[in-house]
Amino acid sequence: MPHFMIKVKYTAASVKGMIANPHDRQKAAAAAIEAVGGKLLSFYMAFGHDDVISIYEAPDAITAAALAMAVGGAGGLSSVETVPLLTMAEATAAMKKASTVQAAYKAPSA
Repeated sequence: MPHFMIKVKYTAASVKGMIANPHDRQKAAAAAIEAVGGKLLSFYMAFGHDDVISIYEAPDAITAAALAMAVGGAGGLSSVETVPLLTMAEATAAMKKASTVQAAYKAPSA
């Protein structure tokens, strides 16, 4: 099953609510991912630009997009970014395909 990384930033109101009522957000993330047929693999709270970084499996990219739309549209996040991830075997296959594309592609010239 394909892997994805999702990075989210909470709204100020969400952070305020979590401070007032601390609770495990990993459970909510796992439930959302399982609802689309996926599996949560890791969940980390972070500080900096992103508040949460998570890795999960989903059946396909359309499912990952639907998940991002659903959690992003719920109102508790100010940003959601989903990044498709490749295993090294998949990356190696992509590198091999890239050589075919490279032979056909002509870069723009000045």
